[in-house]
Amino acid sequence: MKKKIFVALDNSEINDALNITKEIKDYIAGIKLGLEFFTKNGPKGIEAFSVFNIPIFLDLKILDIKNTVVKTLKTLDGLPINYFSIHLLNGKDTLLEAKKTVDSFARPIKLLGITILTSFSETDLKEVGIDNSVSKQVDILANLAKKTGLDGIVCSSNEIKLVKDVGGGLEIFVPGIRLKKSNDEQKRTASPIQAINNGADFLVIGRPITIGSPLQNIKKIINSLN
Repeated sequence: MKKKIFVALDNSEINDALNITKEIKDYIAGIKLGLEFFTKNGPKGIEAFSVFNIPIFLDLKILDIKNTVVKTLKTLDGLPINYFSIHLLNGKDTLLEAKKTVDSFARPIKLLGITILTSFSETDLKEVGIDNSVSKQVDILANLAKKTGLDGIVCSSNEIKLVKDVGGGLEIFVPGIRLKKSNDEQKRTASPIQAINNGADFLVIGRPITIGSPLQNIKKIINSLN
């Protein structure tokens, strides 16, 4: 099976992240570096992973005024990043300008639109003043991603079919992957095989791989997909 997993290395300790990557690089589609990692290690931390020659997804979920979004994106020009996440709640004008900005780089970066975090339930959405259901809100945001020419989308396994129906050739990245029921913050979860069967292009998996033996964990997950 084609490599389907981006391992989330959200631990801020760069040596731990590098060691995990070295151990499992031949089994994954790429790595995801999050806000905790980037805050501590910055651009040099990202550059340290270029030695592995695998795709890097920088997941900062940026949400701000257009000027700040564009200036922030410009600081990434030249870094070995393949994917970058941006909140679709930035709106049409900012998303269009963001896409135009990254397309101008010598090494273009694909933009992934964040829909609704997998830690959100219907109740959580209403608490922040959004009366739509999760599926309806994801549908609205996925259509915005298509209209603004983004390259992909981040959503839970529950909304994959909905995003595919929107069209536009959006690559679908699915976090909230769990091998068994857990008591962490994730609320809209799925097993690896459920997400793949639903049509995910890539799974974003952190703790189920990084806690314990990363190599044994990744092999177990891959076996469950075959």
